[in-house]
Amino acid sequence: MKLDDFNRACTKRERAWVADACGTTEGYLYQLGGGHRKASPALAIRIEAATRMIARGTCGRLGVVPRASLVKEPRIFDPHATFALELAL
Repeated sequence: MKLDDFNRACTKRERAWVADACGTTEGYLYQLGGGHRKASPALAIRIEAATRMIARGTCGRLGVVPRASLVKEPRIFDPHATFALELAL
């Protein structure tokens, strides 16, 4: 699920919880979802984890936002990519 779709489908309380759990604001989640900003890898991982926790309790109404959809270079999360190895060194 894209973050923009997640933002539209969730309640204000759910969105506030995700923002708080990630250490960011709802406004920044909207900027990320709209493509105006790109998340840091650490924030992308926190958003994926928080949306996974919320999605578990919604009976399929909400999905998990994959971390690779939030960053400028999604290859950094591919363990088989040489790019990820270069960043680790």
